[in-house]
Amino acid sequence: MRNRGLIAVFCICYFVVNFNISFIYPMLPSLQQHFAANEHHIALLLGAFPFIAFICNLLYGPFIDKYGKKKFILIGSVLSYAGSIFSPNIESLIAFRILSGFFVPMMGATIFPLIVELFEDERRLFVTGIVQGAASLAQLLALFGLSVFVVFGMYAYWLTKNGTGDSYQLAILFMFSGITGLIASTTITRISKLFARPGNVMVLILLVAIVSVLFMPLFADYIILQTLLFSLFSWVRSSINPLIFVEVYKMADINERGTLNGVMNA
Repeated sequence: MRNRGLIAVFCICYFVVNFNISFIYPMLPSLQQHFAANEHHIALLLGAFPFIAFICNLLYGPFIDKYGKKKFILIGSVLSYAGSIFSPNIESLIAFRILSGFFVPMMGATIFPLIVELFEDERRLFVTGIVQGAASLAQLLALFGLSVFVVFGMYAYWLTKNGTGDSYQLAILFMFSGITGLIASTTITRISKLFARPGNVMVLILLVAIVSVLFMPLFADYIILQTLLFSLFSWVRSSINPLIFVEVYKMADINERGTLNGVMNA
């Protein structure tokens, strides 16, 4: 029962980390109209979180290793939710995004090292896959919960500029890719057992990623092929993260895993 509770907490925290990223893109057109924001505001809104998060991921690791991971998960969770309150203007919203950039990385930099420490070797990949699935779930909920028939991000923006599919078809594309990522995260343990070494699985997954990315611009006019290719890429992303986290963290000292995870997140 305790292990199930830990997995649930890790999933919630990782969901918050990824939803904090996923939800902003579908809302851009509505936010720009609601706040009468100009392009400068939108650029700051998009850049505030990743820029601060990049720096914090690099800096928080040593402090997490020194002062403990559980405290940082609690602090990061509380302050991330506090940063989600409604903002009266675009300036306040940008400020809250900057605040999220300071504290959301605390959760991202603690979850996977804790999995390695708290679970037995045979369960680590399974638990990491389940937690990784929270990222795909965040993508799906952001898709359905935030009026999704608008531009979703850079990839969807590129598809829109090329005239590849209408808004409904793009919604279906992201729905399938999110479902694919969720399935990949929860089945990676079984797939890895088909190979003698984890490195062999990683090589295969990376080859699939390379092929999917190379073919995307070649079939820019075909929404069905784009859906297939992006779903393959989503499968790769959701499969390789648990493999990397488990294998890399096993080789790192327990007092260095927070630092390592911060660097990887950055």
